[in-house]
Amino acid sequence: MMRGMSCRHLTDLQCESTIPSVSAVLSSLLFPLVPVFFLSVYLHLEPVIRNLFFLVIRYKEYRHEEEKKREERLARKRERDERLARGEEVGPEEPDPDAEVELGLWHLVKFLLCTIVVIALAGKFVTGSYIWEYDGKWIQAKTYFPVRSHPLRCLATQVAN
Repeated sequence: MMRGMSCRHLTDLQCESTIPSVSAVLSSLLFPLVPVFFLSVYLHLEPVIRNLFFLVIRYKEYRHEEEKKREERLARKRERDERLARGEEVGPEEPDPDAEVELGLWHLVKFLLCTIVVIALAGKFVTGSYIWEYDGKWIQAKTYFPVRSHPLRCLATQVAN
């Protein structure tokens, strides 16, 4: 078949086989680049993928270890309860690691105090002043502790005027 012939007199199958389509040309040009692209993506992401698989496997091992520890703790608790039921002497009950820890007022005060200290030290480091060079009304001591004048001095100044 000749290259310059039109497809009018040929069947559809013959026409498709002689004149390459745009997608066929693009795929033949881009085909060598596709594996290179995926290879480069894989090489860049390979450490991330490997770490993800490691984390998934490690988390599965961690869950298995924690389940074993929990079963051992429950077995010790059952054994302790059985010994108590028989009247034997047992030691103190081991603390439950799954129990919620209650945070009280002391923890809140300690957190606020640490936060204030960190902010003050950061201010000293950044600006050279513990109060971040703030010189307003609310930082002055006389706002909270006003200076009281003596009543006799007030009378003396009124009489003098």
